[in-house]
Amino acid sequence: MNGEREKRIADSATDLVFFTNTDEADYPIYLTNEREVWLKARPRAPIIATFFVKSIAEAGDVSHEAYDVAVQAITEVAKSEPEKISRLEITYEVYRGDMESLIGEAKAYAVLVLSRATPFRRDRGRAWAIGFDWKKRAAAKYPGIANFLYLKDLGRYHFDVRLCVKLPAVTAELERLFSTVVSPTKASISEAGELEARIEVLKKAIQQKKEELKMLEEQLESLLLKLQLERMKREVV
Repeated sequence: MNGEREKRIADSATDLVFFTNTDEADYPIYLTNEREVWLKARPRAPIIATFFVKSIAEAGDVSHEAYDVAVQAITEVAKSEPEKISRLEITYEVYRGDMESLIGEAKAYAVLVLSRATPFRRDRGRAWAIGFDWKKRAAAKYPGIANFLYLKDLGRYHFDVRLCVKLPAVTAELERLFSTVVSPTKASISEAGELEARIEVLKKAIQQKKEELKMLEEQLESLLLKLQLERMKREVV
C-alpha cells in the first residue's frame, strides 16, 4: 500500500492469474528470473517471460472448489452478502523474455467475490484499518483461501475499500506454457546448486590437505631439530 513496493512472486500459473489485474486488459506482465511479477512497469532485473493480457471478458459457468468458502468468508467478516460476484475469462499471449519470441496463447479463468465497502468511507485511516481487520480475520478463519485475499479501493471521491477473493482457475495450456518459460531458469538454479556443492567439497578437501601439510611440516621440523641435537652430541664426544 504505502512505502516500498510489495514483492509479488509467481511460482505457478495460479499465482500469475491471482496477480493479474482483471480490471483492465492490453498490458504486459513481466516475470523476472527470481519469479517476481511486474505489471506494466518493466523491471531492472532480467526478464524470463512476458504474459501479455490480451483480453478480459465475462465468462459463463466458471466454478471453483473454494467458491462456497469465499462467499461464506466475505459474508461473515463484512456482515453482509457479497456485493458483487464476477466470473472472468483471461486470455494471455505468452512470450519468452521481454517479448523476444511468442511461444503460445492460453486462457485462464477467475471467480471474484467482492465485499461491500468498509465503514467510515470519508476517513482513509479507519476505512483501511477495518479492511485489514477483515482480511486478517478471513485469512485466519479460512486458511484455504488466505492466499487469494486482497484489498482494493474503488472510490473516486471517497474511500471505497473492499475485501476481495480472487479464485484462479488455470487451464492445462497455461500451466504448460508457464512451465515452458520458467523451466530453463529452474535448470539453471539446479545446475548452480550442483556447482556450489562441488565447490564446497573441494574447499573442504583443500582445507584438509592444508592441515595434513601443516602436520607434516611440524613433524619435519621436529626431526630436523632432533638430527641437529644428535650431530651436536657426536661433536662433543
